[in-house]
Amino acid sequence: MRNRLILYGLIIACMPLTLWAAVIHVPGDCPAIQAAVDSCAGGDTVMVAPGVYSGDGNRDISILAISITVISSDGPLWTIIDGGNGYKGFNIIGGGAPATVIEGFTIQNVSYGVYCDSASVVMNNVIIEDFLFRAIHFDGFLYDPPLTADIDECIIHQIDPSYQGTGIGFRGARSVIVSVYGSIFSDCLYGFEFHTLENRVPNFDIQKCVVRNNLLDGIWTHS
Repeated sequence: MRNRLILYGLIIACMPLTLWAAVIHVPGDCPAIQAAVDSCAGGDTVMVAPGVYSGDGNRDISILAISITVISSDGPLWTIIDGGNGYKGFNIIGGGAPATVIEGFTIQNVSYGVYCDSASVVMNNVIIEDFLFRAIHFDGFLYDPPLTADIDECIIHQIDPSYQGTGIGFRGARSVIVSVYGSIFSDCLYGFEFHTLENRVPNFDIQKCVVRNNLLDGIWTHS
């Protein structure tokens, strides 16, 4: 019996940490998305119910050096983060941490939709509309292994013509491997903007995407 208990203990100790990951519900467990994020450990999931989320705690949502998933329960048409024009949607600061996952939201009326500083990110089924600067922004330098950005089935567009932001922008992000699949970039200033250092651009792969009706260009690279 004692040996069996020891064996069970060893099996439990060797189980991956993801088996113990928590799911934190908004607003069921926490009233705001930021409060739910702040209560997370690595590998946890924040599950957001349908609704329009705005104001303090639901804009400039900061995810700091931790790998978590933030997902809506019912998809982007029913789960909206409204930044009130001057605020970011998500602010992800990674320090090279594994990728954070953002899935199933509409992010609107923001300065930046998702701002990644030295962070990896996965974005699935996200709509970003009416943004002042960039829908998705990457800022980072040399990392080994490189940072990654996987953007799948997202819609990046401007509805209000007074907004003049760029779809995806990179500033000095020399060690980012970018994969964009099945996404739409329309009615922006640029679809993609690469602000390079030392004439280096990120490694990027764009497949089955639509880049159309952007004011100046689909892809612009400058130093």
